[in-house]
Amino acid sequence: MSCQLSRPLNPPILGDFYALNSAITLLDDYIVIPAAIGSVLTATLLCWTTNYGFTKFYWVISKWFLTTVLVVFGTFWLFPWGNGVEEISAQEGL
Repeated sequence: MSCQLSRPLNPPILGDFYALNSAITLLDDYIVIPAAIGSVLTATLLCWTTNYGFTKFYWVISKWFLTTVLVVFGTFWLFPWGNGVEEISAQEGL
């Protein structure tokens, strides 16, 4: 018996990575970012308008803080990085 590693027979077609990166950027722009912003806004509104508030339970402020930090991190680090990857794959023809 022989052991063979499975490998694709054909190399990827030019433009495959660009198409994938474009789809990821499109989903990020129109689904992920608005959903994240909506999550932070609704959490803030619920904390502000209910009797529980921000500080009655520690997990409420912890969750709100963590969500806000992750949205800011995604907006200012991941979003530009993803757009840069899309541009590179377009320039290189990947």
